[in-house]
Amino acid sequence: MTEGEFLGSDTRKNDPNSMPQHWLNKAIAYVDQMRSPESEFHYRLHSMTEPTIFASCFALFFQHLCGETKTWGEGTRTSWLDYLQGFQEKETGLFRDPYSVARVTDSSHDILHLDWQLTGFCLGALHALRAEPLYPLNYVALWCDAQYMQKWLDRLDWSRASNSGNKAMFIAIMLAHELERGNTAALEGLNVWLDWHDAHADPVTGYWCTTRNGRYFQGMTGFVHQFLVYNYLGRRVRFPERVIDRTLLLQQPDGLFSPALGGGACDDLDAIHTLCHMYHTENYRRETIKAALNKALEGVLANQNPDGGFSWARRHRFSAVDWLKVAFHNARSADPYLVYLSLRHAFSAQRQLKTKLETGWSAVGRDWSQSSLWDTWFRTLAVAEIETVLFPAVATQWWRRLDTPNFGWFYLPQGCES
Repeated sequence: MTEGEFLGSDTRKNDPNSMPQHWLNKAIAYVDQMRSPESEFHYRLHSMTEPTIFASCFALFFQHLCGETKTWGEGTRTSWLDYLQGFQEKETGLFRDPYSVARVTDSSHDILHLDWQLTGFCLGALHALRAEPLYPLNYVALWCDAQYMQKWLDRLDWSRASNSGNKAMFIAIMLAHELERGNTAALEGLNVWLDWHDAHADPVTGYWCTTRNGRYFQGMTGFVHQFLVYNYLGRRVRFPERVIDRTLLLQQPDGLFSPALGGGACDDLDAIHTLCHMYHTENYRRETIKAALNKALEGVLANQNPDGGFSWARRHRFSAVDWLKVAFHNARSADPYLVYLSLRHAFSAQRQLKTKLETGWSAVGRDWSQSSLWDTWFRTLAVAEIETVLFPAVATQWWRRLDTPNFGWFYLPQGCES
């Protein structure tokens, strides 16, 4: 695929520096539809639920990525700042949504997890608006202590690498923010954080995991959270070639990274961010990475719905052909455990086709194939990152990254406007 082609009719004109026309315009329109008519900053996660601060952050991240915030006047920016800063607690510095307690989904995504998560999102949103929180993050002072940080990381459940990786990322985001605002005590905590991860990287995969399962899909979806912090801080992970090998191994026959087929908004970005960053920083299997990303691009865009928004995944009931496709594709790895995990993952997804996807970001869950702001932001971000490899001149001109160690920060080979 060339810059001029870019998926045929739904795409860029012959000028490779032109803005993508069809699919992105539809996504921008969908995001605007999720805004409450009476407000500039109240957004719904999806069409069947109420506005929340989480959804507003996702809308802001999407608009920043696409350059839409460049047109905002000072009045709009001030309204957004007042809204975001109103969620910060003065004593701790955490950002808290008082309604989160009613939306907790399970013990691993409890109210503290949601508070840490929202703090990371709000710090990123403020960065996008070139602003700071009103108060210091006093809460994170405990993690500035080397012994506390070491013991805390040891206590996390690393058999669930994705959840633990999220929690480790939340704390590192807060420490990085404190360091950048001049709190030098945060440097000790960050150094211990990095040293601990260096010492616990799996030499087979490069992921941070403690179980056999963690060397496959679970490890991949966990790895990216800490990897984002490494990338932002300019630190190289210990086994980059093993990370590349394993992540490429997990790509599925549709070009995405879930054996359930159709991908998953988080799973796909986890793998795509990893491969894109490695393409730019490591001289290893670059042509293979490029081919994998080219295939992934079509799969990502296939998850756009008629309303313009993107879904977690366009899931469907498996046919016999689908089962064979997953089995034979993963059998090429000559890894029986990968075949077993792939089929188990697909079976689990088939059983959950009619269940709702619950996140704690809204009172009402969503269908897997339903459009949402999170999925629209994440899948657009995946396209932006892929373009840094396939069409770097276009990516540098059109996409804007967040200047903070979180999703939304990515490598732009020619620099970026953040």
